[in-house]
Amino acid sequence: MKKIAYIFPIWVLFWVSAASAHGPSRVKVEESIIINAGPAVVWAQIKDFGKVENWLPVVEKTSSQGGNKKGATRESLFQSINGPEIGNRS
Repeated sequence: MKKIAYIFPIWVLFWVSAASAHGPSRVKVEESIIINAGPAVVWAQIKDFGKVENWLPVVEKTSSQGGNKKGATRESLFQSINGPEIGNRS
């Protein structure tokens, strides 16, 4: 019985440390919408890499170089409510 009293706490400690070694579990979020338009209409709105503000309301303005070609760059300024301006370069 004493042997079990020594082994059990060690086993529990090992199990807890092994179980938490990988860190927190990943969170997955999914969202979907139905767009009441055909693919051609949708792509006509979103195809311009440098004009994200035309279809994404939180983007205030964008500037881009290189058009839609590989290696093109874009800077976006997001709308801010009671806070600093937030920018993104991609």
